[in-house]
Amino acid sequence: MECKIEPQGKPYPAGNGFQPFLASADRLENGGVTTVIHDDEFSAKVDQILKEDRRYDRSAYAFLRDALDHTVGALEKKRKAGAGRRRRHVTGQELLGGIRDYALEQFGPMAFTVLTEWGVRSGSDFGEMVYNLIELQVFSKTENDRREDFDGGYDFVEAFVKPFEPRQRRFPLPHLETVDRG
Repeated sequence: MECKIEPQGKPYPAGNGFQPFLASADRLENGGVTTVIHDDEFSAKVDQILKEDRRYDRSAYAFLRDALDHTVGALEKKRKAGAGRRRRHVTGQELLGGIRDYALEQFGPMAFTVLTEWGVRSGSDFGEMVYNLIELQVFSKTENDRREDFDGGYDFVEAFVKPFEPRQRRFPLPHLETVDRG
């Protein structure tokens, strides 16, 4: 699953509109070629998906496309640093990790709220979206890839809420019966 898209402007609008995205074709040093799809084409493909499957918001698909690009870039950086082998493909679990990192980077403590508002509540939801895009040849897969690769992954509360909770409270929370209401 590879797609190279560079966002421009406000990338994840509320509602049904897309902001412009600039697509660029890059030949990765590992010999793989990213799939290039321009925003008009991507929007048309998402329109096709949404006619049949309304579970996920249009913005979730734009986010997924960018998260894939982010994941490919992060894996390429690791490879260049000598921490990984040459890559030609992103696995479902690698993509889920990249999605988590990208969501936290983009939305911080609002990541859980944004994703659930878009209808995405688990790694399986991302898998469903990926396979919707694969069916329309926006993303690609190998013979070893399966929809189930996205099952499990991580708990959304653990991934997107817990990192922003205080580790330790400075003061204990007051008991309701001792709070002065006066």
